[in-house]
Amino acid sequence: ELLKLCCIEGIHLAPTKKLSGFKGKRFAYLNGPEPGLERNLLIMLHGFGGRKEPFADLAKSLQLPKTAVLALDGLEELPEGLVS
Repeated sequence: ELLKLCCIEGIHLAPTKKLSGFKGKRFAYLNGPEPGLERNLLIMLHGFGGRKEPFADLAKSLQLPKTAVLALDGLEELPEGLVS
């Protein structure tokens, strides 16, 4: 019901844990500079051993108009010795 109303009104919701498929918060969702007016979604993926935090920081600095950002952690964590 809420999702249907949001679609009609053009309101965008951040993904929920239930919809994400991840255990815990393994993603960062950032609204655009004008929350609620996003029309684009930039999905940031990383290479082997990367984490979401550097991409979330990059997204904050870019401030792309009408663009929300989803930065993902990998599905499995690497041992600390393998992450630089």
